[in-house]
Amino acid sequence: MNYPVVINPIKILVIENPNNGGNSWISKLDSLGFIVVSDISVTTKAQVDSYSPYIVACFATAWGCSKVSLFNQLYDAGYSVFTEGNDNANAIYPTVSGVWTNANAPTIYSQGTHPIAQGWASAPGSGGDGRYGPTAINPSAVSIAKDTVNNYFEGIYLEEPGKGRWYHHQPNSLAPDRLIQNAVYYLAKRI
Repeated sequence: MNYPVVINPIKILVIENPNNGGNSWISKLDSLGFIVVSDISVTTKAQVDSYSPYIVACFATAWGCSKVSLFNQLYDAGYSVFTEGNDNANAIYPTVSGVWTNANAPTIYSQGTHPIAQGWASAPGSGGDGRYGPTAINPSAVSIAKDTVNNYFEGIYLEEPGKGRWYHHQPNSLAPDRLIQNAVYYLAKRI
Protein backbone atom coordinates (compact mmCIF):
# COMPACT_ATOMS: atom_id res chain seq x y z
CA MET A 1 0.00 0.00 0.00
CA ASN A 2 1.45 3.35 -0.99
CA TYR A 3 0.44 6.33 1.07
CA PRO A 4 -0.61 9.52 -0.75
CA VAL A 5 1.51 12.62 -0.81
CA VAL A 6 0.16 14.69 2.04
CA ILE A 7 -0.71 18.16 0.80
CA ASN A 8 -2.94 18.94 3.77
CA PRO A 9 -1.52 17.20 6.85
CA ILE A 10 -3.98 15.15 8.87
CA LYS A 11 -4.98 16.92 12.09
CA ILE A 12 -5.73 14.69 15.09
CA LEU A 13 -7.45 16.24 18.10
CA VAL A 14 -6.67 14.39 21.34
CA ILE A 15 -9.42 15.13 23.86
CA GLU A 16 -8.50 12.48 26.39
CA ASN A 17 -5.10 11.39 27.68
CA PRO A 18 -5.46 10.23 31.31
CA ASN A 19 -2.39 10.87 33.44
CA ASN A 20 -0.50 11.61 30.21
CA GLY A 21 -0.71 7.89 29.49
CA GLY A 22 -0.97 8.47 25.76
CA ASN A 23 2.12 10.63 25.41
CA SER A 24 4.02 7.88 23.60
CA TRP A 25 1.15 7.70 21.06
CA ILE A 26 1.19 11.47 20.62
CA SER A 27 4.98 11.49 20.14
CA LYS A 28 4.72 8.66 17.62
CA LEU A 29 1.99 10.43 15.64
CA ASP A 30 4.12 13.59 15.59
CA SER A 31 7.14 11.63 14.35
CA LEU A 32 5.02 10.12 11.56
CA GLY A 33 4.16 13.59 10.28
CA PHE A 34 0.62 14.01 11.58
CA ILE A 35 -0.49 17.21 13.31
CA VAL A 36 -1.56 16.46 16.87
CA VAL A 37 -3.46 18.99 18.95
CA SER A 38 -4.17 18.06 22.55
CA ASP A 39 -6.99 19.71 24.46
CA ILE A 40 -8.32 17.56 27.27
CA SER A 41 -10.70 20.35 28.36
CA VAL A 42 -12.96 19.53 25.38
CA THR A 43 -16.27 18.06 26.55
CA THR A 44 -18.75 18.96 23.80
CA LYS A 45 -19.24 18.40 20.08
CA ALA A 46 -19.30 22.18 19.56
CA GLN A 47 -15.81 22.44 21.03
CA VAL A 48 -14.61 19.64 18.73
CA ASP A 49 -16.24 21.39 15.75
CA SER A 50 -14.18 24.52 16.45
CA TYR A 51 -10.96 22.57 15.81
CA SER A 52 -12.09 21.01 12.49
CA PRO A 53 -10.03 17.84 13.03
CA TYR A 54 -9.86 14.88 10.68
CA ILE A 55 -9.78 12.53 13.68
CA VAL A 56 -10.75 12.85 17.37
CA ALA A 57 -8.72 10.64 19.71
CA CYS A 58 -8.40 9.17 23.18
CA PHE A 59 -5.08 7.61 24.19
CA ALA A 60 -5.94 6.07 27.53
CA THR A 61 -3.21 3.41 27.72
CA ALA A 62 -3.86 1.38 30.90
CA TRP A 63 -7.13 3.20 31.55
CA GLY A 64 -10.38 3.27 29.62
CA CYS A 65 -11.65 6.36 27.85
CA SER A 66 -14.02 8.22 30.17
CA LYS A 67 -15.62 10.54 27.57
CA VAL A 68 -17.47 7.58 26.11
CA SER A 69 -20.76 9.36 25.45
CA LEU A 70 -18.95 12.20 23.64
CA PHE A 71 -16.99 9.78 21.43
CA ASN A 72 -20.19 7.89 20.63
CA GLN A 73 -21.93 11.20 19.82
CA LEU A 74 -19.05 12.29 17.57
CA TYR A 75 -19.13 8.98 15.68
CA ASP A 76 -22.91 9.32 15.22
CA ALA A 77 -22.32 12.83 13.84
CA GLY A 78 -19.87 11.58 11.20
CA TYR A 79 -16.52 12.11 12.90
CA SER A 80 -13.62 9.68 12.64
CA VAL A 81 -12.62 8.41 16.08
CA PHE A 82 -9.40 6.73 17.24
CA THR A 83 -9.50 5.26 20.75
CA GLU A 84 -6.81 3.29 22.53
CA GLY A 85 -6.88 1.75 25.96
CA ASN A 86 -8.42 -0.69 28.34
CA ASP A 87 -12.05 -0.04 27.46
CA ASN A 88 -14.88 -2.01 29.01
CA ALA A 89 -17.22 -3.77 26.64
CA ASN A 90 -20.55 -2.19 25.78
CA ALA A 91 -19.27 1.29 26.61
CA ILE A 92 -17.81 2.35 23.27
CA TYR A 93 -19.67 1.42 20.10
CA PRO A 94 -17.07 -0.98 18.61
CA THR A 95 -17.28 -3.45 21.52
CA VAL A 96 -20.29 -5.51 22.61
CA SER A 97 -19.05 -7.81 25.36
CA GLY A 98 -15.90 -8.43 27.32
CA VAL A 99 -14.47 -10.07 30.36
CA TRP A 100 -12.20 -8.81 33.13
CA THR A 101 -9.11 -10.94 32.88
CA ASN A 102 -5.53 -11.43 33.96
CA ALA A 103 -4.97 -13.87 31.08
CA ASN A 104 -1.64 -13.36 29.38
CA ALA A 105 -1.90 -11.89 25.87
CA PRO A 106 1.63 -10.73 24.98
CA THR A 107 1.01 -10.34 21.25
CA ILE A 108 -1.83 -9.42 18.93
CA TYR A 109 -1.90 -10.53 15.32
CA SER A 110 -3.12 -8.88 12.14
CA GLN A 111 -6.36 -10.44 10.92
CA GLY A 112 -8.34 -10.27 7.71
CA THR A 113 -8.07 -8.23 4.54
CA HIS A 114 -9.13 -4.79 5.76
CA PRO A 115 -6.60 -2.07 4.76
CA ILE A 116 -5.80 -1.33 8.43
CA ALA A 117 -4.72 -4.96 8.87
CA GLN A 118 -2.26 -4.90 5.96
CA GLY A 119 1.53 -4.59 6.04
CA TRP A 120 2.19 -5.63 9.63
CA ALA A 121 2.09 -9.05 11.27
CA SER A 122 2.05 -8.59 15.02
CA ALA A 123 2.05 -5.97 17.74
CA PRO A 124 2.57 -5.91 21.50
CA GLY A 125 -0.45 -7.08 23.45
CA SER A 126 -1.73 -6.25 26.90
CA GLY A 127 0.36 -8.82 28.71
CA GLY A 128 -1.05 -10.50 31.79
CA ASP A 129 -2.08 -7.48 33.81
CA GLY A 130 -5.67 -6.95 34.87
CA ARG A 131 -7.64 -5.63 31.92
CA TYR A 132 -10.75 -6.11 29.83
CA GLY A 133 -10.64 -8.52 26.92
CA PRO A 134 -13.31 -7.83 24.28
CA THR A 135 -15.11 -11.11 23.52
CA ALA A 136 -17.60 -9.77 20.95
CA ILE A 137 -17.77 -6.75 18.68
CA ASN A 138 -20.51 -4.67 17.08
CA PRO A 139 -22.10 -6.64 14.18
CA SER A 140 -21.10 -3.81 11.82
CA ALA A 141 -17.47 -3.87 13.01
CA VAL A 142 -14.47 -5.68 11.52
CA SER A 143 -11.77 -7.45 13.48
CA ILE A 144 -8.37 -5.95 12.65
CA ALA A 145 -6.36 -7.87 15.26
CA LYS A 146 -6.87 -10.67 17.76
CA ASP A 147 -4.71 -12.39 20.31
CA THR A 148 -4.34 -16.10 19.69
CA VAL A 149 -3.98 -16.99 23.37
CA ASN A 150 -7.50 -16.00 24.45
CA ASN A 151 -9.11 -15.14 21.10
CA TYR A 152 -9.95 -11.62 22.29
CA PHE A 153 -10.59 -8.83 19.78
CA GLU A 154 -7.76 -6.31 20.20
CA GLY A 155 -8.09 -4.11 17.11
CA ILE A 156 -11.59 -3.20 15.92
CA TYR A 157 -12.79 -1.04 13.03
CA LEU A 158 -16.38 0.22 12.88
CA GLU A 159 -18.14 2.06 10.07
CA GLU A 160 -21.90 2.36 9.51
CA PRO A 161 -23.89 4.27 6.86
CA GLY A 162 -24.52 7.89 7.81
CA LYS A 163 -22.01 7.78 10.67
CA GLY A 164 -18.27 8.19 11.01
CA ARG A 165 -15.34 5.79 11.16
CA TRP A 166 -13.88 4.33 14.35
CA TYR A 167 -10.69 2.41 15.09
CA HIS A 168 -10.25 1.05 18.60
CA HIS A 169 -6.94 -0.40 19.77
CA GLN A 170 -7.35 -2.30 23.04
CA PRO A 171 -3.76 -3.07 24.16
CA ASN A 172 -1.96 -0.48 26.22
CA SER A 173 1.25 -0.94 24.19
CA LEU A 174 2.28 1.33 21.35
CA ALA A 175 1.34 -0.19 17.99
CA PRO A 176 3.76 -0.64 15.06
CA ASP A 177 4.19 2.37 12.78
CA ARG A 178 2.44 0.64 9.88
CA LEU A 179 -0.67 -0.15 11.92
CA ILE A 180 -0.85 3.45 13.18
CA GLN A 181 -0.37 4.86 9.67
CA ASN A 182 -2.97 2.50 8.22
CA ALA A 183 -5.51 3.45 10.88
CA VAL A 184 -4.94 7.20 10.58
CA TYR A 185 -4.98 7.25 6.79
CA TYR A 186 -8.09 5.08 6.65
CA LEU A 187 -9.91 7.16 9.26
CA ALA A 188 -8.98 10.31 7.35
CA LYS A 189 -10.27 8.72 4.13
CA ARG A 190 -6.88 8.91 2.46
CA ILE A 191 -6.75 5.18 1.54
